[in-house]
Amino acid sequence: MANRLPRIYLAGKISKNDWRCCHVSYAEDALNLDHDEESYFSPPFTITGPFFISCDHGCSHGPHTHGLTEGCGTGVDKYPTRDEVWRLNTQRILRSDAVFAWIDEQDCFGTLSEIGWASGRRKIVGVGFGSSLTVEQRKDFWFVERFGQVVYDGMSVENALALFVDRCGKSLSL
Repeated sequence: MANRLPRIYLAGKISKNDWRCCHVSYAEDALNLDHDEESYFSPPFTITGPFFISCDHGCSHGPHTHGLTEGCGTGVDKYPTRDEVWRLNTQRILRSDAVFAWIDEQDCFGTLSEIGWASGRRKIVGVGFGSSLTVEQRKDFWFVERFGQVVYDGMSVENALALFVDRCGKSLSL
């Protein structure tokens, strides 16, 4: 276990060009459970998911699709079902040392589920809140924040994630 990077799952609402887009590549083998990527963040860590099927031109995003439509043809031979997405991502959380969740919209239902799933499996959970939430909206997340061993509020996602990765590296003695 020594000398390896922390394995962190990046939970958060998936949208076109979201906060992960510059750090997690579109992966043709995203349906492979063993697919991991070294991050471009500082400090570095291993990203265990989620991975994006679409090219993120925006063509695969729509109401209730979660990026599951075929979009503009990305070379992916098989698009996953909702059951496959659920299975892969819950398994990726189990393979992770920790989960970092970024909440910047109220309707992040999948993210909330991922936080609960990870917490119930005793993963280290960090929860960050974006500045796009109003003070009143932020108050509604009081229950969710109890699942996080650490909560980040009032900073950028990059700063919150860097602090979380540093904390994970120290906590896990990697």
